[in-house]
Amino acid sequence: SYLVLIRITNNVFLSVTGAYLFAFSIFTIGQANHVQVFPRFIYPLIVYSAWRYFQTQKPLHFIILCLGFVYQMYCGIYLGMFAALSIVFMLISYLIVYRELNLFRQFQSLKVIGNHLFALILSVILMLPLMVPYLKDMASHELLSYEQILKTVPTWQSYFFTVKSSL
Repeated sequence: SYLVLIRITNNVFLSVTGAYLFAFSIFTIGQANHVQVFPRFIYPLIVYSAWRYFQTQKPLHFIILCLGFVYQMYCGIYLGMFAALSIVFMLISYLIVYRELNLFRQFQSLKVIGNHLFALILSVILMLPLMVPYLKDMASHELLSYEQILKTVPTWQSYFFTVKSSL
């Protein structure tokens, strides 16, 4: 996260502070007993690549975004899904705030469409060895009830206080 923040802010103090908060925040400490949230170090690169892609529309940033997403999925599927939702939210927010429709105008060129399709197809191919067994395993289990799911939904306290067992 330091490398991403130094590229964005060009300020060492802010970058070190942000990286420290990313690595040692109360959220991180509160999730210490959940091993699936440890490998989140690629997430800042994904967000940065998405941001640079929205600004420049360069295929390189889109390819880095896709490959970073694939890597995050291999590190942890739930964090990969969180990254995907974050990118969708970023795109919607970017379009609302900047009203920038050039992001979609670039798709008038077949070369640009081909570059994007290549990155997406490569990402799908790279994720197949991970997702096929995962989807097969999911199909072999029954769905959880509403009450079981409700116990896992965060409350307002979970954003400000950590679980006592993780202290």
